[in-house]
Amino acid sequence: MDEKLHIRTSTGVGLDFELASLGDRVMAWFIDALIIVAYLIIVYFVAKEAGIAMEASFIIPMSLPAVFYHFLSEVFMNGQSIGKRSREIQVVRLDGEKADIGNYAMRALVSLLEIFLLQGSIAILFIVSTKYGQRLGDLAGGTTVVKTKKQSRLEDTLFREVNEAHEVVYSQAIGLSNEDAETLGLLLMELKRQKNSRHLMIMVPEARRNICERLQIEPHGNDLDFLHQLLNDYNFLQSKA
Repeated sequence: MDEKLHIRTSTGVGLDFELASLGDRVMAWFIDALIIVAYLIIVYFVAKEAGIAMEASFIIPMSLPAVFYHFLSEVFMNGQSIGKRSREIQVVRLDGEKADIGNYAMRALVSLLEIFLLQGSIAILFIVSTKYGQRLGDLAGGTTVVKTKKQSRLEDTLFREVNEAHEVVYSQAIGLSNEDAETLGLLLMELKRQKNSRHLMIMVPEARRNICERLQIEPHGNDLDFLHQLLNDYNFLQSKA
């Protein structure tokens, strides 16, 4: 299994995602399993007190949240469950984009096969033997699990605070997708954190070239100033939309 998932975005920026370790994934699964077991125990005792503990009309619908726990968690918690969030890991697509409901559904369906028919050991075997640490559900859904990165300050993220008196230089910035802007924000944040990074600096002119060609922009100033201005323009225009 590789340690990183490397993708190339539409802006020409290469991004590296640190793959979640087997230990993190097992611990996340264990935490989620404890939550599911606790829920089922509570349901059982509530039903027992009510005298309906063995009635199928009660057991089946009350068991559904446990069966669909992982699917519902990933849909509503952006690729995470309580266990995954505690271990700071997240489900993403192999192209680096956020997984959608179809990806989560495929993972959930195949996980039933992995857990109930093939035992959990088959999932571990696939995680350690596939290039991007994918279990069967990930292979079917086109996903993997990566470590999440915490953003330190608001101005270092995509959603920058822009002064109300900000003057827009590139009105074409409104044509950036959220994914484009997020990628640029991440690139600029990493450049600020890793000063003089040759690997990151190589991406800057390529990102500028790709964006200018796609949005038909005549840029001014150096590459970094252009990207900062473009991202500020994007945030300002989005706040006024």
